[in-house]
Amino acid sequence: MFEKRFKERLLMQQAAGLYRKPPEVAARDGKYLTIQGRKVLNFASNDYLGLGASKKLREMVSKNFRDYGTTSSSSRLVCGHYATISRAEKAYARYFGYEDALFFPSGYQANLGVVSAFFGRGDTVIFDKHVHASTVKGMGLSRAEFMGYRHNSMSHLRKRLETRKEEQVGVLTESLFSMDGDLLDLDGMKELKETYGFLGLVDEAHAFGVLGEGGRGIARSVADIAVGTFGKAFGLFGAFVLLPEGYKEYLFNFSSPLIYSTTLPEAHAASALDVLDLVSRSEGERAVLRDTSRLMKEGLRSEGYRVSGDAHILAVEIGAEAEAAQVSRRLLEHDIFAFSARYPTVPLGKAILRISMTSLHRWYMQKSDSSARRLFVTGTDTGVGKTVISLLLMQFFYLRGGEPFYMKLIQTGCAGPYDTESDARFIYEHVAALKGKDPGDSVVYCFKNPKAPYFAARDEGMVIDPHILKGSFEQRISRRSPVVLEGAGGLLVPVTGDVLMISLVELLAATPILVARASLGTINHTLLSIEALRARGMEPTGVVFVDSGETPTPHEMIRENMEAVASVAKVRVAGVVGRIRDFSNPDDGCYGPLSNLLDQN
Repeated sequence: MFEKRFKERLLMQQAAGLYRKPPEVAARDGKYLTIQGRKVLNFASNDYLGLGASKKLREMVSKNFRDYGTTSSSSRLVCGHYATISRAEKAYARYFGYEDALFFPSGYQANLGVVSAFFGRGDTVIFDKHVHASTVKGMGLSRAEFMGYRHNSMSHLRKRLETRKEEQVGVLTESLFSMDGDLLDLDGMKELKETYGFLGLVDEAHAFGVLGEGGRGIARSVADIAVGTFGKAFGLFGAFVLLPEGYKEYLFNFSSPLIYSTTLPEAHAASALDVLDLVSRSEGERAVLRDTSRLMKEGLRSEGYRVSGDAHILAVEIGAEAEAAQVSRRLLEHDIFAFSARYPTVPLGKAILRISMTSLHRWYMQKSDSSARRLFVTGTDTGVGKTVISLLLMQFFYLRGGEPFYMKLIQTGCAGPYDTESDARFIYEHVAALKGKDPGDSVVYCFKNPKAPYFAARDEGMVIDPHILKGSFEQRISRRSPVVLEGAGGLLVPVTGDVLMISLVELLAATPILVARASLGTINHTLLSIEALRARGMEPTGVVFVDSGETPTPHEMIRENMEAVASVAKVRVAGVVGRIRDFSNPDDGCYGPLSNLLDQN
């Protein structure tokens, strides 16, 4: 009897184009999978930051499991309440700006356990109709009254709330929807929360680690409770729930999926701490992911496809279930693996091809726009005034009616692009046209210690990837000109164990502008830097000397230094930039050397 029913239902699934038979994956190598003996490009993974394919993370997790063992051997409420787990949960709560946190074995179980425990008879739950299946299942177990509202429709949600003004209401939604790829109408939701005071529960599984400052998501202002997963951007397994004070105690007592499950092992908690540190320092990966996703969306649309998606999840509209499955099969024949989302994952007749982008999908421009002007502001040493010249270049181009773009690929000596010591923040604060914009858009790698990039990265257990730098650079400057690109340190400082800063100038096909101190000792450093550039077939646009005024240098010495460099190196010396009293409004004379430099190129 059972076997007959099973066979009949499977035949019906096949006839409707809904039959599911996942391909067997023999191996995984970064952005590639081995399927049916062939290496295929994977566009179905949620490994958004590439941590799941990270050798470094694999080594960390392996060590943790060797140190702590493979299982907790108990429910959290029996003898599985380990201090390591509590410590990791507190770290996650702090990082994401909540009072508490609780780990679950899976995202499905987290949604099930939270929704079924927090809502009960007498409550009303209003949910976006495109929330995850686990959320819907949790509502069914809760015994609360529940009603849906049209996807991301704040007007429909308002109508629902109006009919329940006197009741205890919870609103369930997502910040980045897993299939549609669109973002929550945050402003609209915030306005409704302020008006109606509902309890907000937001699934940020696809946003945490990627969106918001430091990957902290986007919905904190409306999410009293947030659900995240380790199995996506965090490259691990399991899930975490972020909570107000007191809510964790309630789950310990009333969340059946938590109470009656073996808790995740200590080794997982130790690994979660390692992952959180990696995620907090993954600005480069987030930048690559953001830019590559945008370019993919633009490219698909330019080919005539109907594509939606506001971030790294793109939905290509297909329609019929059978057709979506066929498109996915044909792509696999051409060594591309993409997931066809069909009913009941999406509404019937609205099947999509779900394109999941990751930072491993790096975009390389095949050819540079010869009209694009890329100026690489580099120095003879650190602290010579590169940021000052970069600032003046930005203002110079804006004064002439241009729309320049600034990038600081590698920043050392500060906690992040928003830190007061950040060069990018300095530029954005003093260039009028950039005020209010995000300096994080200009930085790929950022390291705390004020050292050469290679050593600053090593101190934090990181390795700078020149390919990430190139990919991010090309993506961000797409169709922008001119570009002001500021280096870190001098031309010959190491970026990796075998790549110098001068190599980046070459890799990015940029034109170097050499910045030098005006004081004693500059001749030697400047001549060596010019010699290094020419040894690689590059010619500097010219040399700009900077006299900050911090160490008084006689005008006669400055003039002699400039003459020596111009005479020996046969290079254009643009002049000297003196002390600037108001960086937001420099004197016109400050632009003289730049005019000498650029108007002849």
